[in-house]
Amino acid sequence: MSYASTKGYTAEHAVVGWYLSHGLYVSRPRTTSHSDTDCGDITGVPWVTSVKNHARIKLADAVDEMSEMVRRSEWETGFVVHKRLRKGKPGDWYVTLTLDLMDPFIHSYLATTKTQRDMRR
Repeated sequence: MSYASTKGYTAEHAVVGWYLSHGLYVSRPRTTSHSDTDCGDITGVPWVTSVKNHARIKLADAVDEMSEMVRRSEWETGFVVHKRLRKGKPGDWYVTLTLDLMDPFIHSYLATTKTQRDMRR
């Protein structure tokens, strides 16, 4: 495995661990690639997760690539998780998405809080 592949695998594995520690049962697909079938680096959640571990990330390119993964997937949204330099814990990494791709998260949040408000009445 190349150095770049090892870095990517290590970052993806760390994000899987973060998801698992938060009660989300996810996994890495056996293969991912820049192909017409690539729908993200992690499965088991209802959104696309693209993990990047680059010293200098081309953020616009990474978000555009993830947006294409969303279009190919069954999901409405997704985000890029990108590792920060000298930050080993995934909880310290960044998550980036377009505002349009944030819309399903906002609607889900509003539906949840409305249900909670209605239950209090």
